[in-house]
Amino acid sequence: MPVEEELLLSERAFHDRQASQRADTFKNDPAALRFEDEWYLDHETWIRPALRLLGDLQGLDVLDFGCGHGMARRVKSKSVIAFGT
Repeated sequence: MPVEEELLLSERAFHDRQASQRADTFKNDPAALRFEDEWYLDHETWIRPALRLLGDLQGLDVLDFGCGHGMARRVKSKSVIAFGT
């Protein structure tokens, strides 16, 4: 099997497991899925600097495509909405 196909299957299995776990948590304890923006921004060392590099997105159309769970979009969009007119 080509390396690319192995990687695709591995990534798919990882995300399928994660989605299944989150679905179970959502069903049994949805509050456990809540988090503070500050926690998200600092849970990986690259996230806060990466979002800072995006700069001001006010008035722009932004597509968050294939980027995980959309948490970065949620955090960043709150800053746009919070400071928007």
